[in-house]
Amino acid sequence: MRPTRHLALGILMGMFILPITVGVCALAGLLPCRADVMPSSWEARAAHSALIASVRRHAPRLANPVAPTIENLREGLALYRQNCAGCHGGGATDSRWGTEGFYPRVPQFRRTASELTDSQIVWVLKHGIRYTGMASWEGLLSDEQMWKVATFVSSVERLPPELAAQWQKR
Repeated sequence: MRPTRHLALGILMGMFILPITVGVCALAGLLPCRADVMPSSWEARAAHSALIASVRRHAPRLANPVAPTIENLREGLALYRQNCAGCHGGGATDSRWGTEGFYPRVPQFRRTASELTDSQIVWVLKHGIRYTGMASWEGLLSDEQMWKVATFVSSVERLPPELAAQWQKR
């Protein structure tokens, strides 16, 4: 066989053998499923990349109708504290539950800014994320409240001083 044939055959076999092997391992119960154990770095990267790609693909590209005024940010902070901080942490501390009891691990917005746009954050709030602890908030928060939470989350790193101090309180 010529080298190009070997390469083509190798690629073709890899396209079939790898998915079949992963499928067999999954069906045999060989893949880890525990949420209380840190996943391998490749597994965490793959899961995170797939999640972000899916949200970016499905979330509509909408302009945020809520201006980042002090009042809207204050209301977003209050909504976040009441509904989100238990898993996503506050300005002073991470959520132990969100950093140890979930897989994939829950973003902690005090130390990592969201990589999602406001409309993507609202989409996640509305629909939740399958196979995680992120539930759908549709019917629990109004669209305006979801936009205020999104505005707050995307502004955490540049809050006005009085709100930054309030965010840092336990």
